[in-house]
This record gives sequence, structure tokens and C-alpha cells, in this order.
Amino acid sequence: MKSTPLRLIVALFLIIGTVYAVSVIITSETIMFAMVLTAFVLLKFIIRATLNILFTVLKLTVIIAVIGLILSYIL
Repeated sequence: MKSTPLRLIVALFLIIGTVYAVSVIITSETIMFAMVLTAFVLLKFIIRATLNILFTVLKLTVIIAVIGLILSYIL
């Protein structure tokens, strides 16, 4: 049966090893690629949210205009 300090030491060595391996593998090109990919995803989200708001406002404006047209024709 493993003791808790031994498990913590093993977990600590695994975390340190993983961080070291990632720091050796990651180069400036991969960081630049991740930044460009993040920028595209963020830009896509901003454009999608803006278009969603724009079309919602446009839809509500058309509905109000049609109701106003119907009411002006009736009255």
C-alpha cells in the first residue's frame, strides 16, 4: 500500500517532467501558431456575435414595421 507522501512525490515528478518536456518541445513557431489560431477563433466569435445581434435587431425592426403598416392600413 502506497503512502500519501510517496504519491505526492510521484505526482510532483510527473508534473515537473511534463512541464520540462513541453518547454523543450515548444518553440517560438508553435507559440506563434497558437497565437494566430487563437486570434482567428476570437475574430470568428466577434464577427458571429456581431452578425447575430445585427440580424436580431433587423428582424425586430421588420416585424415592428410590418405591424405598423398593418395598423396604419386598418386605421
